[in-house]
Amino acid sequence: MKIAVIHDDLMRRGGGEQVVLSMLKAFPNADLYTMCYRRELTYPEFSQYNIKTSFYNRLVKTESAMKKWFFPFGLLCMKLLRIREYDVVLISNTYCAKYVSVNENALVFIYTYTPFRLAWNPTSYQEYNTASGLKRLIFKVVIGILKKI
Repeated sequence: MKIAVIHDDLMRRGGGEQVVLSMLKAFPNADLYTMCYRRELTYPEFSQYNIKTSFYNRLVKTESAMKKWFFPFGLLCMKLLRIREYDVVLISNTYCAKYVSVNENALVFIYTYTPFRLAWNPTSYQEYNTASGLKRLIFKVVIGILKKI
């Protein structure tokens, strides 16, 4: 049985990343897919696993750049990830891991920590709260698209 673990990104040391490490400890032969991975920004234990990243990993080097260019580039890169050869897929998700393309016969488990706050609670972001004019309009358009997706 082939198992894949998918996580939004590995660009920080947080609770979601600890959950993914627990998944990998339970299934040490699983492949790990993520939008972006920077070894120096997250837990060093990840380096012992087989990590596959999206094309977006080549475009951004920092967490702030990843967030800045996520829409539409990061979202598109996750949609283009094809995870077809796995029997079981474990998805650790807040905002984009769920968009990967999996085999229709795969058994898929999705652990969602919280709905994507930018779409469903934008006021939790300082950048949104201080935006005005054209920037606020762009936020509203992007949020509308994210909600539809």
